[in-house]
Amino acid sequence: MSIVCEKIQDKEVQEKANFGGCYEFILLKNIKWNKDRSCFHTHLFRDRIESYYNFEVRPDDVFLVSFPKSGTTFSQEMVWQISQGIDFETPKVQPQEIRFPHLEMNSMFAKEMLDFPDRYAILNERKTQRFIKSHLPAPFLPKQVWSVKPKIIYVARNAKDTAISYYHFYKHAGQNQASLREFLDFFMNDNVLYGPYHNHVIDFWQMRNEENIHFITFQDMKRDLPSVIEKTAKFLGKSLSKEQILTLADYLSFDTFSKNTSVNREDMFLQLCNTMNLDREKQDYNFIRKGKSGSFREEMPEDLIEKFNEWTLRETEKANVDPEIQSVFFGV
Repeated sequence: MSIVCEKIQDKEVQEKANFGGCYEFILLKNIKWNKDRSCFHTHLFRDRIESYYNFEVRPDDVFLVSFPKSGTTFSQEMVWQISQGIDFETPKVQPQEIRFPHLEMNSMFAKEMLDFPDRYAILNERKTQRFIKSHLPAPFLPKQVWSVKPKIIYVARNAKDTAISYYHFYKHAGQNQASLREFLDFFMNDNVLYGPYHNHVIDFWQMRNEENIHFITFQDMKRDLPSVIEKTAKFLGKSLSKEQILTLADYLSFDTFSKNTSVNREDMFLQLCNTMNLDREKQDYNFIRKGKSGSFREEMPEDLIEKFNEWTLRETEKANVDPEIQSVFFGV
């Protein structure tokens, strides 16, 4: 198989980068990809990589791909609603993770921490059109994606907001004890799940003009959501009236969306709190946390902002990518 796994030997990484009850990590590499690419993940991925990579892709599948905490949940709901011609009733009885399953979700958390239905199996058994979420970088997606060419929406978010949001997810969902500074150091050294961040975005940025790929950003959704809805609908071959577009934009507004039980993963956090013997009411965290662009300024110290900026410039120069991508990495 094209994918090889290398065990992370660094003991400090093993101890400090723990996530979701996992303390052993691997580095995935695709030896047949045309660029040197890797992906940091839990050891759980090793047992399922072959099934993910050989997942049978159908022409009518719709994939939503992103680096974690890039506005994925928000985008999933937008895409699903557009595809259904606006349906606010089904989400009341069917959560998003069933309507739009995360392909490799069961390889993120140890079963002792979180145990839930196998998302891969749900997708494999589904007879109707499938909506598939994945955080996998391009080289590690199901290989048939590149021959079958289903529609793929890629969502990107600026580096600093992504990192801050991921820190809170690691701390609360992953029960990681790292400080903000420690976590941001992990992030810049590619020692977080699905890292490295820049290559994840760059690969899809360079494919953004492919007929079956639609590249959107969290910043644009926050700036002009109706326009993003309209363009995404066109990409999906759907036609929405102006009234439907505005109704969907209101449905996706932060005040409404954060209270939506179909998307806010409250069941996951309740299970996590029960496992960890924590009082959910005392946990100051919601999966739909802030929904703002540029909120990194509220938490990230100036010296780390400067460090992040320098890091991003180095990575983009190293990748020899067109300067326009800076609007993705730095834009708010």
